[in-house]
Amino acid sequence: MRYLWLILPLSLPFLGILVLRRDLQELLRMRDFASGYLQKLTDYCRSRGKDEGAYVWLVRHAERMQRQVGADAVFAVYKPPGAGYAFQNYEIFVNVPALLRREYREEGLSPSTLIDGYATMIRDAILRNMGRLDEVEEDLRKKSGSPVEWARLGMSWLLARPLEVLGWIGLLSTTRIHAARRSPLMRILAGIVSILALFSSVIGVVVGWPHFIGILGGNP
Repeated sequence: MRYLWLILPLSLPFLGILVLRRDLQELLRMRDFASGYLQKLTDYCRSRGKDEGAYVWLVRHAERMQRQVGADAVFAVYKPPGAGYAFQNYEIFVNVPALLRREYREEGLSPSTLIDGYATMIRDAILRNMGRLDEVEEDLRKKSGSPVEWARLGMSWLLARPLEVLGWIGLLSTTRIHAARRSPLMRILAGIVSILALFSSVIGVVVGWPHFIGILGGNP
């Protein structure tokens, strides 16, 4: 029975390897999707708004792109050019493609700077997300050869389960969840919990917890 205490610390590195592999695969899928979205936007802009298929693709995948980028693609307050009103929590991918389409249809009547501005707004949000994904990948690659990091990743994954739930219901973007799991606070917390788990396992195997508690209570 004592050796059951070894299950958690010994399983953490294996769990970390699985998490690392899953995260890298998911990250590559997210980057491919962002790259595909950027290409469709480029196709639509090159056609001067005439590529209806590209526009439909952008709109169909707007919600997914918005979830992936999260708060990095939301303006706290956005005032349309020349308007006397403003929107709060304005989502770029959900709203701006339609504005871009409207300006292309009215091209010649509207300033070309509006078209360029809307296209740049979407493009910059995609590029920022791709930059974040590159940072996450670089961090994961560094951890891929370290058993200590495997254990810490395993523990971070366990501690971050509440964040995963928030991601499933759409309150946190996938990029934000990855960033939270690799944050300094999470790394420190995962390290402390891993050390405590290892200490608990050693005590459980060497002397047994009932005996150890008895020693602490003055009853060896």
